[in-house]
Order: sequence, then C-alpha cells, then structure tokens
Amino acid sequence: MPHFYQGELKGAITVAGLNTLDRHTYEMAKHVGLVFQNPENQLFALSIEKDVAFGLENNGVNRAEMRKKWIGRSTNRHL
Repeated sequence: MPHFYQGELKGAITVAGLNTLDRHTYEMAKHVGLVFQNPENQLFALSIEKDVAFGLENNGVNRAEMRKKWIGRSTNRHL
C-alpha cells in the first residue's frame, strides 16, 4: 500500500471489493487479518492496556475515546 509503505503501485489492489488506495488502514483492518505460520508466535504488548489499544487503533478510535473505553472497561474487570 504505497500510502503506508513507500513504493510504486502498478495495477490495482482490492480487498472485499474495496480499492486499497481509497481507504485508510483502519478501514481495511475490518476486512483482513493476520495469521502466523507458527502458532507460538503472536502479536502482544507488554501491558493489557496496550493490547486493548492495539485493536482500537486498528479501528481508527482516537486516543481520548480509547482512554474512556479503557477506564470504563478496566475498572469493571479490576485490571
């Protein structure tokens, strides 16, 4: 995706019928996923808060809204 990684695109890339050049990364994240060949290797962060933020960031949630969601949910679960 040249708007994310530098490079030159020849042709077109579509995912779920969507042109990747016309969409933000967080929009495309709703239609694609990541699977590692080795199930022992996974994405993770050093804190629960950062793990939760990872998903919210991929969905385009701004930081102020993330904090509200984190405070509300973490308090209910004693995290």
